[in-house]
Amino acid sequence: MNPILPFTALARVLRRTGFVLLLALSAGSCTTNDVFPDTATDDATLIRFDIAPRPGFTDRPSTRITQTTDAAQWEDGDILWIRAEFYDNANILKTTYITALKRDGGHWRSLTYEEEEAHITPCTPLRGYYKNEIRWPKSLYGTTGTYCRIYARYLGQQYPDASGKIAVTPDIDVINIPNNYSTSHPGKVVELRFFQPLARLRITKACQLKFKSLNYAFRFPEFLEARDSYVDNVFHVPSDGKDYFLDSEDKNSQTIRINGQEIQLLPDANGEYAGMSYTIDPDALLPSGPIAPEF
Repeated sequence: MNPILPFTALARVLRRTGFVLLLALSAGSCTTNDVFPDTATDDATLIRFDIAPRPGFTDRPSTRITQTTDAAQWEDGDILWIRAEFYDNANILKTTYITALKRDGGHWRSLTYEEEEAHITPCTPLRGYYKNEIRWPKSLYGTTGTYCRIYARYLGQQYPDASGKIAVTPDIDVINIPNNYSTSHPGKVVELRFFQPLARLRITKACQLKFKSLNYAFRFPEFLEARDSYVDNVFHVPSDGKDYFLDSEDKNSQTIRINGQEIQLLPDANGEYAGMSYTIDPDALLPSGPIAPEF
């Protein structure tokens, strides 16, 4: 069963990783989405989330990325991190909560007690903000003019370390949209929508892969990037191949080396790299010139 949800504007897409997430508020129904919690409740303060399907690569017309039936899907183990900031009617921040939704058996759920003990309790910066489910503070729920800002990030299947950081590297597909939030009000369902700002590099067989990228850490509870310097990545691709994800706005990531041979990745006809996919078989004759994305 897939109930209802919301919609806003997408803030600017910043560099690196995964998908771009658009948060929204609406009152319509969406049968292709997954609503959590998916059962009826008498607790009106409980915030519910309508989570859209995961977008694929090169599944888009020239102006926007779209979800298709054969596009990538959420996988069991994927985690969405959500931060909720609650404000009173004088625009004063009263409290902040953070929660995690985990994909399990084709649906989203809260973390189990065992998962919280293993991953949340050791994380000192996060545990004071963490809630298994997010509810409106009762002091704000019945007051006119109160509102909540919802932030969300997809960071693969990772949990923060004890210092509150999740490493973001090119071999994981993640979401990173600093300063993008959706404003919600009591009784509303929060809708999460996704776009794909990265380019995917699919290497089909074993080889040595090199390219430069700006690696960083995502920091809790701030929900911010801790940027690092550029890294000369050297990956030894396994025999069955692997996907890597490139910052579509970073020119350093548009030139790669496979077994020492330099290859330039070309954008689409509109000059865009976002959402493009490039598949390379290292055993085949590598291109002597630039390669275009797949369509």
